Amino acid sequence: MSRLRPSRHRPLVLVLVALAVQGAATAQDARPCGPPATETPRDAAAAESADRESAPDDAPWEATLREAQRLMTTGAIGDATALAQDALAEAEAHLDATDTELVAPLMFVSTMHLMRRDLDAAAPLADRAHDIAEQALVEACARVATTLKAVGAIHMQRGELDAGLAAYERAVELSEGALGADHVETAKHVGNLGAMMLQLGRHEEAEALLLRALGTWRAQDSAHPVYAAGDLTNLAALRIRQARPHDAIALYAEAVALQEAAFEPVDPRLLGTLRGYASLLREHGREDEAAAVEARLGGPRDAEGAER
Repeated sequence: MSRLRPSRHRPLVLVLVALAVQGAATAQDARPCGPPATETPRDAAAAESADRESAPDDAPWEATLREAQRLMTTGAIGDATALAQDALAEAEAHLDATDTELVAPLMFVSTMHLMRRDLDAAAPLADRAHDIAEQALVEACARVATTLKAVGAIHMQRGELDAGLAAYERAVELSEGALGADHVETAKHVGNLGAMMLQLGRHEEAEALLLRALGTWRAQDSAHPVYAAGDLTNLAALRIRQARPHDAIALYAEAVALQEAAFEPVDPRLLGTLRGYASLLREHGREDEAAAVEARLGGPRDAEGAER
């Protein structure tokens, strides 16, 4: 940690730094992934600079930022601030406005202003750094949720239901925190969790989750032809267990219409849904309708589910 020159204002500076850290930690704690911040902005800037000292491929502004760090340790806060501003300007000239590489120079310059008690100059820089870091966290959470979807599917197919359930629940949690409860990506994870609950026989939870996912899909201009159709057919399976075959048939018809609008007639995903639809119709005595669907398939066959 860098040492400050003795100053009668130093306690005020430390209090302000502590408040800034507390605010950043509170914002980060609101997200479901990532550890809370534990360093002060000054410590973070110093750590960023120290980490780069041995890096062979430093960008030009990183060397400038290290020199600003060195000046800060000598107590030359004004010179350090000016040099850090040069580093930030150079970084901004080479990077996109949302590049996470901007966080370090933004925070360093903000901290220099904070040490000089120039809050009006420090605040917008800290806000920019936070916005960039927050967006990176959102994207990271969404990516983790997607990987958990695959992990959960593997556990399910292995019969490791507890592990699969944990993966799907975590995926929903991360996606809700990153993208929102009504986002279409969240709907994918919610539907998967609903399918898992159905497999576990937890029908009330399955119904609530599948209806929630379908509510998101039906609110879109065009629903996802795989995920929404899967939610429809899973809810249809639940309706059969609830002795509501007419509702199940209507749900299958909706799934077929959705996939017919999106897929070619020979697409295996559409064909799998058609087979399930024909089988359901036949099981409930609607022979003519079943025969019409089967004619499109080249004859009666067992239902096959599409991969989600």
